[in-house]
Amino acid sequence: FYSLIRLLISISRREVFIPANVLRLRWFAYTSASLKILTAIGEWLTGNAAMNQISIPGYKIISYVGYSPAWVAIILPILFAEIFAIGVKMKEEQDLTI
Repeated sequence: FYSLIRLLISISRREVFIPANVLRLRWFAYTSASLKILTAIGEWLTGNAAMNQISIPGYKIISYVGYSPAWVAIILPILFAEIFAIGVKMKEEQDLTI
């Protein structure tokens, strides 16, 4: 979360649309997404291991990993970072316009 703090400091200095902030946003968004994916894989493996140990005659037990609202919280920062990157490119083009 160091990159998020650096981003907030940069914004407080009125340095908003700079390439460094894009890198900071992307770093925060993609590391958060990676951690969520690794956690989901761990939960899936644990669920499968538990389902293999449970046996009830006449029933089939299915490990269900469904939609979680936490995924929206992961997708939004990625989307915001990419939109912000487009904004930085637009600002750079505008600065070059006479």
